[in-house]
Amino acid sequence: MARLSVAPAAERVFWSRDRRMRSRPTLPTGRLRTPHSADASRSNGTRPSLKASTGLRLMQLIRSAILLLLTISAGASVFAQNLKRPWLGVVVGVPLTGDFQSSSPQILLYTGQVKRSFDFRFVAGITVEAPIGEHSSVEVDGLYRRLRYQNDPSVVVTWQVPVLAKYTLSSRTVRPFLEGGPSFRVAGNLNSTNPSHYGIIVGAGADVRLTRFKIAPALRYTHWAADGQPRTSPPTLTRQNQVELLVGLSF
Repeated sequence: MARLSVAPAAERVFWSRDRRMRSRPTLPTGRLRTPHSADASRSNGTRPSLKASTGLRLMQLIRSAILLLLTISAGASVFAQNLKRPWLGVVVGVPLTGDFQSSSPQILLYTGQVKRSFDFRFVAGITVEAPIGEHSSVEVDGLYRRLRYQNDPSVVVTWQVPVLAKYTLSSRTVRPFLEGGPSFRVAGNLNSTNPSHYGIIVGAGADVRLTRFKIAPALRYTHWAADGQPRTSPPTLTRQNQVELLVGLSF
């Protein structure tokens, strides 16, 4: 009977231990979260987001740069296709207006003899025209012109450099055009004058296209700025409004 009384007592002790173990709170199997670990996790959570936003901005910048390069290359290819062979040639013409203002005093008459090649009023030089489209082009001329007094053989030597934008009205054999732009001028052998150095040109004409060359008669009006500081009193002033008839021959 004594053996039978020991077993139930041992069994009660075992069950009481089992109940105490079950009544204890169970901890999670993962890492124990402390304030430091929570802060570290929050900081680790923000860093990937910043890196992701920076990477996204970088990708957008690269994409924009690639699109810009593609647009520029496409525009450059189209512009290169529109470029054509430039025209090179010569220009000759005559002034249709006087060179000096009527109110300017005449210098003393020269009583000796003067020998000068091409002793008449003319304009001559070279021309370069670069087409930049079907109906548009840019022309640059270098023109030699003498400004002559009315009753005296003395002359003022000038070089004029017009830079003109031209627009052709049609694409036939005879092509009317309009032109305009600034003109620059340098002078030598001044003879008591001081011509202005810049002006504005407008003109009209026609291109006659032949097999390998073209002829381009044109009528140009130039308005020059006022002359510089006069060298004599009363001053000798050049005419500000001038008209020229020119003919160009280009290849």
